[in-house]
Amino acid sequence: MAEGLGLARQRRWMAEHPKLRAWLLALGLLLIPLWQWGLAAGAADDPDLPRKFHRTGNNKAEIFAYYHLLGLYPIGPNDGHQSGGEPRMYRPPFDDARAAMDWMQDRSRPVIMAHSPWFMDPGYVWVYAVDVLLGRKVSEARPIVGQAILFTAASMALFLAFWFARLEILGAATVLLLGSAPQLVGRVYLNENGFFASPVTVMLVMACVIPLCRESFRLPAWNGLLAALAGAIVALGQSIRGESIAGIGIAVVACLLLPHRPWRWRLMLVVVVLTAYALVAGAIQRHFVAAYERTSEVMIEHNRPVMLGYDVLHTTWHTIWAGLGDFGQGKGYGPYDGDVWAYVLPLARKLRIDVSHPVRAEHSINYARLAREKVLRDIATDPVWYAGVVVRRAARTVAETPPLRLAVGPWSASFAFPGWPLYLALLGGMAALALLRRGTVAVIALLWFGTTSMPLFVTTLNTLASESLVAYAAAAMIVAWLVEFGLSRTGYRTSQSPR
Repeated sequence: MAEGLGLARQRRWMAEHPKLRAWLLALGLLLIPLWQWGLAAGAADDPDLPRKFHRTGNNKAEIFAYYHLLGLYPIGPNDGHQSGGEPRMYRPPFDDARAAMDWMQDRSRPVIMAHSPWFMDPGYVWVYAVDVLLGRKVSEARPIVGQAILFTAASMALFLAFWFARLEILGAATVLLLGSAPQLVGRVYLNENGFFASPVTVMLVMACVIPLCRESFRLPAWNGLLAALAGAIVALGQSIRGESIAGIGIAVVACLLLPHRPWRWRLMLVVVVLTAYALVAGAIQRHFVAAYERTSEVMIEHNRPVMLGYDVLHTTWHTIWAGLGDFGQGKGYGPYDGDVWAYVLPLARKLRIDVSHPVRAEHSINYARLAREKVLRDIATDPVWYAGVVVRRAARTVAETPPLRLAVGPWSASFAFPGWPLYLALLGGMAALALLRRGTVAVIALLWFGTTSMPLFVTTLNTLASESLVAYAAAAMIVAWLVEFGLSRTGYRTSQSPR
């Protein structure tokens, strides 16, 4: 029984058969993309997936904008006005991409990027790169290739990380449940507004920090490399969608809770994470600022208007503000984008700060600063209020735990029941592991529990259930425990700790 509580501990018979273990790993890495490809192919007809589309690439002008964002040819950006609730694009100077590319090649035009924060945070252009280069038209009726590749890669990386930490069964259960989750699959294959970036960022960060939990994995260079990679991934995810900043907290907590490591080592890894994040985030910002300046020159050359400002849509402080909005109305917060704009825009005008659009104040270069100052001021002056918001959001997250689902191809099975039993089982398992000194698995349980950082701090009430991954993590741990317990009862003994 005690060994069964070790969850997915490396089974002795697998340790004695390294070739078999390698073949099983290769088989798993091969099956994951095939499995996800099957889900992607049937996503449009899957009744379990959420039907919330965000139109961004469904017409000729906008797909030309994506070509331009890739630096293939210049196109006039939005003129700062809206028509029918949708941004109005200027007609591109060419009728098709071929003519544009020929023009650029003939005149040795430099690669340029568009100033188009209407459609996406700037890093989202890299997600569309695959579709654009393949000549595909992005639409709500077909999966976006770039998003599918990233989600599949994150699933494979997570599976590999668990395998490296000798937690194979837990890894397989986790990947199966996360890869079947309707809110994740729907966001990846049926939503083109960047919402997929937050959970994918968390999965990739987890893939970086889980190997560090292996007690024998103490090579300083490799530990530092994984920590730096975690920080860089958060910066890249944040450039796609601001909510991805939650991943930095997961990486920091993971480094601080590493078992059998001196505190000096843990603090060093935290510094590496934060430094890598700052460097990559700064490089991304500088890249797009310079790209916007080059684009402005091209727009002027072609008698096109130039949009002022260069801040991205959904900055980090924008998402933190919205996270306070569910239960912070008493201090002027609200859960919607418009609530943030309603506060920032009048203040920006009062301070005579440049605002280039009469509705969307995020185009002001001071947008993030104005939002940040209010959030930090309110938290500092009333920490009890802030703690209450977090506690109430945590309770709501538990209450809104989505049904669990397992899907393979056209077949799927859903299990709807309240989420609180999973949380109690997770907390009980963590307590048992602590009593048994199962440090490594306890840390992984804590890390998965920490994935609630997104719905707790940086997302709105409308997306709590879709952002919370902890229910799936808890279910995976229970499944892994049952499998391990069954194996121990049938003669397969588990080792005491991953080495």
